[in-house]
Amino acid sequence: MQTDQSRCACCGQPVADDVELCPVCESQLDLPPTEPIKGHEEVEQEPGRKLRTELVDLSELPNAFTMDNGFSYLNGDVVREVINGKVAEPDQGRAWQDTVAQWLERLCSDLGGNYVVRESGRFVLLSCVSERRANLLFEISEQTLDAISEELGKAAWMMGPGQYPIVAFRDEVEYRCYLRHFHSRGYTEQMVADTEGSCPGGGYVHIALPPRTLQESKCMLAHELAHATTAHLPIPRWLSEGLAMFIERSVVGDPSISVGHELINDLRAFWTEKNIQTFWSGESFIVPGISNELSYEFAEILFRYLLKSGKDLIGFLQAADDRDAGQTAAINLLDMDLNDAVVEFLGPGEWRPNRMAIVEAWKMAGWQQGESGRPPERTP
Repeated sequence: MQTDQSRCACCGQPVADDVELCPVCESQLDLPPTEPIKGHEEVEQEPGRKLRTELVDLSELPNAFTMDNGFSYLNGDVVREVINGKVAEPDQGRAWQDTVAQWLERLCSDLGGNYVVRESGRFVLLSCVSERRANLLFEISEQTLDAISEELGKAAWMMGPGQYPIVAFRDEVEYRCYLRHFHSRGYTEQMVADTEGSCPGGGYVHIALPPRTLQESKCMLAHELAHATTAHLPIPRWLSEGLAMFIERSVVGDPSISVGHELINDLRAFWTEKNIQTFWSGESFIVPGISNELSYEFAEILFRYLLKSGKDLIGFLQAADDRDAGQTAAINLLDMDLNDAVVEFLGPGEWRPNRMAIVEAWKMAGWQQGESGRPPERTP
């Protein structure tokens, strides 16, 4: 028999009376989800736990937060200035960990309901899912982070004493409303609605997840953790997404993308010597429909092509710059012109990144050049 009749006992989501598996967390509805997760220590909620404020007290720091859409967003630059200026270097990792804890508790209060903050290892999770579901998400996250570290080595950014924040939203409305703050430039309402997981870079790098099945959440975590661990690098959008797609497939166990005649024909029909610059700039990824679809597919194809070259891909990731779409780094470290890589799939043409065209594409997308020449509010 189904427990709690209209709601799943594991994640609390409404379910129909005639289903055996919860459509969100895939729990058996006739079994209480109390069995421990093998190889993972369960995390207990600490109600009313005292937050550490000795190093940083955000309640006494003006402008530590921006309120928008009913949510508290951390002003990372403000906090960073305080931590770098007032906290001894050996204690700065803990200061950031305390900062994130204070921020998530405040965001927890904004969300209300039965949201709670849980910690485990290298992650801290704000959600309203059951303890069992939380532990599954922690286990998946730890395994994914290990896989990323093995693949990327020194190019991956690890938090050190800090933790990766994950915010798992209860419903689509809260998720979309929260993301509007980060997608203010160049993104329509429909683009925000279509987002399947996000790694907002503004304020403090974290992962936001919509309510999905456990398998879908695993895919999203793998993809967004790839973004989170390379958020410190000024890599172009195509390289960031190609890497994330590669990591996602590797973690989930999906086969590599099939580069058959149909896909090649689609790519050649869509990409031209002119609009290829929107691919290099990243603009094509936020245009709904075929542009978005073929941008992600082409990014993964190019990344795998570079991976097979046997060259210094880690060095390339560390040196690639979005102002020229990684062209200089490709020549110096891979001994390869990106034009030649594209020719392998699109045929002869003038495909190489053009700096002036990239800047123009940023302007067309609604991005403004920052001091370094990069769009300052781009979310990876």
